[in-house]
Amino acid sequence: MKVHHRRTPDAVETEIGKRVVEDVTRALCSIVTCDDRFVVNDSEWFIKRGKGGVTPCVMNAAKFLSQKFQTVLRESCGWETEKELAGQAIDAYVELATVSRKFRISTNIEFVDFFRTWCEDNQPENIRLEFLACWRRFVQIGVNEVSEIGKPYQQFFHETGAGPTTIRIGLEFETGNIASSFRALDKLETLFVTGLIDCGVFVTSIDKEHAAARIWPTSNRNGSFAELENRNYRHNRTVPLWEFGFEPDEFDRSAPFFDNTVLYEPIPTGRTTKHAGVTYEVFQRGGEKLLRRLTVPQNRRSDEP
Repeated sequence: MKVHHRRTPDAVETEIGKRVVEDVTRALCSIVTCDDRFVVNDSEWFIKRGKGGVTPCVMNAAKFLSQKFQTVLRESCGWETEKELAGQAIDAYVELATVSRKFRISTNIEFVDFFRTWCEDNQPENIRLEFLACWRRFVQIGVNEVSEIGKPYQQFFHETGAGPTTIRIGLEFETGNIASSFRALDKLETLFVTGLIDCGVFVTSIDKEHAAARIWPTSNRNGSFAELENRNYRHNRTVPLWEFGFEPDEFDRSAPFFDNTVLYEPIPTGRTTKHAGVTYEVFQRGGEKLLRRLTVPQNRRSDEP
């Protein structure tokens, strides 16, 4: 699988950042369909639906990706999966411990003075959200070095000493439509502003052209970073995020398809059928009959619908 590491939160320690990138990349690259590669068959198939005629059929199941991803995160990387926090279930969660120096704004008066200066310099669009983000980052979490902060603001920070620190990270892996992506991002934002996580990880298709609309053609599983960018998805969000986009290594119409748990290939029946003047080959998938448009005439038995 091709993994695109798009973003890392500011002021996250190098070792923490490295661990998250390694874990997520490892879990994504565990999703394979041909040898050690994630190869997707994006050919077009159809199904007869009662009297509704012939309609396109989804051949690949999103659960195949999410289950494999979560299994590797849980069993090989030590993350909790399907973690519930305050009634919200998230795909994965981990607490990473570290020992480091910390610099924080230690009093409310200092924070008010800092925030006034910060707003004058940065002119945030949403004062409320910027206030929450600054409070979480500079008062509750702190920074590792004052050099991370611009010189005009360093006067407000004080060293609180070296000691153990736990970073709580929530993760959402999204393969659904654009609305599902926004729900996942909102979930991470809510957990952050209520103090239940310190950072988030968001994983989804890199775009439609090279991922979503070709892994799941004819479905509404079209959420991707390209679509999110078109809708200004970072607007009004304060949660510090790692962002990862994914796409297949390759598309190959001879590759197997995947259902929820296993790879499969439709079984040919040796029959054809016609609908609206188009001839289709008939295949079997469990108890379903699948149709593939016949492009080369063949002498086969024909079943007229």
